[in-house]
Amino acid sequence: RYLEDKEQETGSGRQRNAGTVTPSVCNRLDRNTSGIVACGNSVRGLRSLSALFRNRQVHKTYLCLVYGEVKSKGILTGYLTKDNKTNQVTVSTDSREKAKEIVTEYEPLKTGVFTDGTKVTLLHASPVTGRTHQIRAHMAWAGHALVGDRKYGKEKELRWCDETLHLRHQLLHCRYLVFPTEVSELPALSGKRIEAPVPAAFEQIIRMIDWGENQ
Repeated sequence: RYLEDKEQETGSGRQRNAGTVTPSVCNRLDRNTSGIVACGNSVRGLRSLSALFRNRQVHKTYLCLVYGEVKSKGILTGYLTKDNKTNQVTVSTDSREKAKEIVTEYEPLKTGVFTDGTKVTLLHASPVTGRTHQIRAHMAWAGHALVGDRKYGKEKELRWCDETLHLRHQLLHCRYLVFPTEVSELPALSGKRIEAPVPAAFEQIIRMIDWGENQ
């Protein structure tokens, strides 16, 4: 679930009293995306944890269900431009004004079909860069929109999703956070791998799919 960052609201308070801090999030999830949200509940912890995310030292792995068959793992590259008015992004192969470079790694886990023949792939995606809607927009740009994605899915896919799954949000879940081998300021996190269980609603849809020999 998306949590609003309270950094601006609480920053002045922390400066006045370094001994207390309002817990604040260090990473964000899109609205209706499930999974891990990391928070700092001390000044030292918040600064150190935020720096790890800012410097791309935390490896994030998302579970998602996409349309079509993804046969092998790979890396997507491109440039992302955000429209602040619509809170929607576009992906291109060439650099444009205000565009930011994006890199997304992905690895298919298994491919299956629904009873009506709609083919889907369950995969892991890892954003090397951390941009708005990166995984959702990048996978849609590659021809494999996330099932249920209202912003980046095609009209035909969304209509099928409404009629077949009665689903109104993207199937995207922040499943793992893996920290660096050595985290000097937060040694308890050194080499730690944190996992968030897959939500029941996501699991229910996974069980509806015929995975064939992959099951």
